[in-house]
Amino acid sequence: QVWRVARNGPAGRGSRRQWHVVLAAASADQMPAAEQIGQRHSGGRILLQWFAVLTKPRAEALGHAHLERQGFECRLPRVRRERRSAAGMRDSIEPLFPRCLFLRADPAQHELARVRSTRGICGLVRFGAEPARVPVAVIEALAARSDADGLVRLDPPSMRPGDRVRIDTGPLAGLPAIFQARVAADRVLLLVGLLGGQSSIEVPARHLALCC
Repeated sequence: QVWRVARNGPAGRGSRRQWHVVLAAASADQMPAAEQIGQRHSGGRILLQWFAVLTKPRAEALGHAHLERQGFECRLPRVRRERRSAAGMRDSIEPLFPRCLFLRADPAQHELARVRSTRGICGLVRFGAEPARVPVAVIEALAARSDADGLVRLDPPSMRPGDRVRIDTGPLAGLPAIFQARVAADRVLLLVGLLGGQSSIEVPARHLALCC
């Protein structure tokens, strides 16, 4: 299932016009909207719902902290990625969805208008005039993929021998390659063009992305 959150307006530095959340969840016809979007009490009225929140550039943690200080329940999914620095490659903890976090509230009980005036926050993501409601299955799937440190584990893309891939992380970032084989649970063998010839190299599977 693909759940998409789109926003209007110009994209600022470091932002994206839309986020795609791809999860191994039930298909849309297996997910009744009311049950999946909120939680009901015995009277049948939805009390709590999850909403998508747009933050200012590089202000996800700031917005998350200030929303929690106001009493909102929030989720900021994060992942561990390798980044190049002056000292070499290092691990970096980053938001899974740049400029996006999730907030749980009861619209009938919480004044959602104050979300927009929170430090680090631009406002709720909306479809027209309606706030974007996030299915509970999305939040639960993210929680199920989180480790003991609260970081989301991302599965490497499914690849077959001969598939064209791109190295996204590490010293060879940006280099196109051809997938040859998986040599371990988290490592793969690639064929790459280097110095006018072709060489086989071994890299972590999490460093790859499939070429379109």
